Amino acid sequence: MDEPKKRNQYAYDKEQYDHVHLQLPKGKKGLYQRYATRKGESLNAFIYRAMKNQQRIDIGLEPFKRNPQS
Repeated sequence: MDEPKKRNQYAYDKEQYDHVHLQLPKGKKGLYQRYATRKGESLNAFIYRAMKNQQRIDIGLEPFKRNPQS
């Protein structure tokens, strides 16, 4: 990607998304990345789904099966 496109993408991401820094024990990122890939998801989508599922469980709803939309 050339520099102007990178800057535009960065500006878009900064405006549209919140960012979270996640620290994992050494080796766990690769483990979760491989698991997500086997499920056809990005690591980000896997983490997001896990968080949404826990939220649903906490309020007494069934967890999502895959790719929640909000």
